[in-house]
Amino acid sequence: TLWMDPGHLSLLQGTSMPLTFIFRRLTFLRCALLLKNIFLKLITLWTLTIECFVRYW
Repeated sequence: TLWMDPGHLSLLQGTSMPLTFIFRRLTFLRCALLLKNIFLKLITLWTLTIECFVRYW
């Protein structure tokens, strides 16, 4: 009967809401960092291929 109490339920929801928000922000930041790393690697590969292409043209 303790878990069915509306007061406890709202209190649990109130404490869990910022946590889910923080976790969402963390996953978003992780995805952004991953995309940034992939983008940087792609740029370096692109510049290397352009250099090789210009050098051996």
